[in-house]
Amino acid sequence: MKHQSEGAPGGRADFRLHAPATARNRDAILEKVGALVAGDARVLEIGSGTGEHAVHIARQMPDLLWQTSDPDPTMRASIQAWIDHTGVTNVREPLSLDCAAEAWWRDVDFQPELMIAINFTHIVPTDCIDGLLAGASALMRADGLLALYGAFTFNGVYSAASNRSFDRMLRQQNAAWGLRDLNDISAGANRHGLKLDQIIAMPSNNHMVTLKRDQGASG
Repeated sequence: MKHQSEGAPGGRADFRLHAPATARNRDAILEKVGALVAGDARVLEIGSGTGEHAVHIARQMPDLLWQTSDPDPTMRASIQAWIDHTGVTNVREPLSLDCAAEAWWRDVDFQPELMIAINFTHIVPTDCIDGLLAGASALMRADGLLALYGAFTFNGVYSAASNRSFDRMLRQQNAAWGLRDLNDISAGANRHGLKLDQIIAMPSNNHMVTLKRDQGASG
């Protein structure tokens, strides 16, 4: 759940939104980002949401270039507000990217060493996931990585009872949402010339899944 900040000094509107889970997982995600890429890497975040992860990681890795994005204008306003509030200079203003749109990646002007989507795959329809994989294949450097953080199922099995409950809640909210199985993500990646790289256990029954180019793929 996200909530609006109460207000900026001087009575100005404050468009920052807060996602409570961010404070619980941001340092673990920061640690993994630091292990995955060099400190001066260029990162494209898909579905940046409130923007809190972006500014937190960027402040700790000041040589990183972090490109935020979100299709929701309310979220883009929050991202920009967090950039302005923290004064980070290595986070770019958010792009309006929708992974369900055709060739959405044409609006990105660089080849990222890392693409990352945090708590994304379970709150979008499957066509968005396929679009994300297609975009990663089109955009990433030859040695680039796509990192997906969140809760998943493995061979149809939940890693914890809490994830089963979470999945049920998501599907009740929206029939197109829900935890994705790693087999399905891997199969989708293969269709776009990518392959599963690492499955990293994270706190609270989450995982960081990385994918990279399949150098042996044809086409």
